[in-house]
Amino acid sequence: MALVLALALGISDVDRTCGYESAAALGDDGLVLSWGRTHKTQTAAECCDRCLAQAARKHVKEKPEQACNVWVWCPHPTRCWANDIWNHSFGECWLKRQRDPLRSPKYNARGRYPAGQRRVHTTMPPAVQWVSGVIGRGARGGKGWAAADDHVANCFGTECQNEFVRLRQKAQLPE
Repeated sequence: MALVLALALGISDVDRTCGYESAAALGDDGLVLSWGRTHKTQTAAECCDRCLAQAARKHVKEKPEQACNVWVWCPHPTRCWANDIWNHSFGECWLKRQRDPLRSPKYNARGRYPAGQRRVHTTMPPAVQWVSGVIGRGARGGKGWAAADDHVANCFGTECQNEFVRLRQKAQLPE
């Protein structure tokens, strides 16, 4: 079943360095480097590759604070729901910069959407439709992630960050 899902989401060929996670929409606390509505790819792997390529460019190497370290991709054929005014479509590839996503990732949404939010946003699907990745994280989490990753509650917006911090403290993970 997992392989079928991976193939359907276009993540079966994503390199482990891409740090992919399904049902997750990583946010940005820094820069949006490529506007996904006009920047599209056919697979999550290609989206990650574009993030890596952007970070490797000479002018970016001279300004590391502008290097891509987070990518978000829409795998669904009709649309990916987001709490904004846009109708996001298949292949949107958002390249972003977060301050420290390996230690403190920022999520717009992750997992299943809370029932209360679904009552307010009637077009919201049961779960996040996006696939996201943190460069260097590894597909199932990296140092400082495993405990929080495996037990994080379904969340939406700032609730995601609060839950991650709470679980990190509970598991006594390093800051």
